[in-house]
Amino acid sequence: MGAIASVSAHDGQNFQSGSSAGSGGSYAFVPSFIDASGVATWFVLGDVLDARPKFTLSVKLPKAGSQVARITAKAVLPVMDATDSSLKVGDCIGTIEFVIPKKATEDDRYDILAILTNLLVGNAKALSYTSGPVTDIQKAVVDLESVY
Repeated sequence: MGAIASVSAHDGQNFQSGSSAGSGGSYAFVPSFIDASGVATWFVLGDVLDARPKFTLSVKLPKAGSQVARITAKAVLPVMDATDSSLKVGDCIGTIEFVIPKKATEDDRYDILAILTNLLVGNAKALSYTSGPVTDIQKAVVDLESVY
């Protein structure tokens, strides 16, 4: 894993408005800590502790008898009360796990990353939720719509 450093991500505002990528809100995740089990954690700085979005990443290499590595990325976006922005009412949580066989090549690892990225965002050149290709995953998450 690379040295822990700040990372940034855009929110879904560009999907809602149909405008170009980068026009919505942006989150600057600042490194916080790496725990004893190797899980790295980043937070967005803010005044209200409960309102800070969080990102975690872990890489678990194969142990004796295991044939796979596990890479887990998780984003947590707190949901705050509409009338009292200091009151947390829940979390939106997204988790991605990669299970990679020890014998997988670098090309195999790039391929699974690219496939999942494309399934999540569709055509990267048209990231507008209203005008670009919308994936089944986007419809499931945003509209709570099942595949039929």
